[in-house]
Amino acid sequence: MYDPLIRRFFPSVTPRIRNLSIAVFCCWIGVYSAGNSGLAEKYRKPPAAWPPFEVDKSVDARELAKLPDLPSVEWHTSATERLGKLLFFDPRLSASGQHACVTCHHPSLGWTDGRRVSAGHDRQEGTRNSM
Repeated sequence: MYDPLIRRFFPSVTPRIRNLSIAVFCCWIGVYSAGNSGLAEKYRKPPAAWPPFEVDKSVDARELAKLPDLPSVEWHTSATERLGKLLFFDPRLSASGQHACVTCHHPSLGWTDGRRVSAGHDRQEGTRNSM
């Protein structure tokens, strides 16, 4: 995979030097990765336990404030359910006005369209199925 790129940019390099260069590069990546292996562990903790960020002293940077909690709202109501049904079955939301969600996701077909590949706008055959 890398060999054609190296040959393209360094055509006069012998195979021995090319292989040695690849080996040195791989070793450098391994050493660099080993030196930063604890970084991911530091950020797997809750944000309050993250280390302070480091930037150049010439940059005026401040940590972002904690985002506010979302308000406690009952989202699943009969009104939102009706709205969801209207949107799911409404073809006006598509660019051509031909398709609604239900075009590819029939409730009676297990939320698929029962086709090997789904049809797109103007009944063009797509490359993927709907599930």
